[in-house]
Amino acid sequence: MQPVSLTYVHGWDLREGIRYMRTLTDKPIGFNALIEKGSKKYFEKMNGWIDIALEEGIRFFVTSLGKPDWVCEKVHAYGGVVYHDVTNRKWAEKGKECGVDGLICVNDRAGGHLGDMSMGEMYEELRDMELPLICAGGIGSEKELNRALELGYDGVQMGTRFIATTECNTPEDYKTAIVDAGEEDITWTNRLTGVPISVIKSPGFKQENSWLMRRLLHSRLKHRARVLLNANSFMRLRYLSRSKSKNTANKKKYYSAGKSVDTVHSIESATIIMQRLGESLNSNPKLVDKSQDPVV
Repeated sequence: MQPVSLTYVHGWDLREGIRYMRTLTDKPIGFNALIEKGSKKYFEKMNGWIDIALEEGIRFFVTSLGKPDWVCEKVHAYGGVVYHDVTNRKWAEKGKECGVDGLICVNDRAGGHLGDMSMGEMYEELRDMELPLICAGGIGSEKELNRALELGYDGVQMGTRFIATTECNTPEDYKTAIVDAGEEDITWTNRLTGVPISVIKSPGFKQENSWLMRRLLHSRLKHRARVLLNANSFMRLRYLSRSKSKNTANKKKYYSAGKSVDTVHSIESATIIMQRLGESLNSNPKLVDKSQDPVV
């Protein structure tokens, strides 16, 4: 779960939202913490959200865009686990110094924020870190899942594939855009958060920010500039999620998605997708002898 989306975009109180999720499943719930420190108010809010999540029994946290030492301290006190998003060895080493329990290895095929190394290059770069490595980016079907685990990754993180599912409540035009897109339709922009993020090309697409914002993003005010861009992005999501598609189609310029769109050919049930992925692992002779089940 992403707390800003849950509270600001979908209008839930965080604690009540978590409790509602508990009525839907008895499976573990994870918490995605974007820990940018550009805004004191936002940082204090995230701090409080993490406390609430821990009080409500959440024990798995993923951190990004910040130093996760304080999150590790809080979560480990409850016996929880923290994995950290990284794009290269520099950030992986910083995460390990902070005490993270695993690394989300964001490669150059990811949706959302992306790295600049391939799946294989990232594994070779980080394989000696002595931490679990999760492959994030480009996993859309059984083929990519099996390749990642055969390389040596301990699990995968998938996002784009599950947007185009019957269970996802995102607008239908977003799902259709993913189904219709190919790998060549994916590009990047930094207009949404201040750092490169993968999107589907569209008529109103712009890659770079204004001259002023570019200056701010390369100044001592860069963290505050990123907070402003993130706030604007969440405002857009909130508006689009609560408005009729016909009234907002001209405003939908940015559909975030990774290059795994190339493997998405229809809108399916997430249950069917997970069953298919699991069956592919069970039938792979290179993986069936592993002592532990991979994380999917």
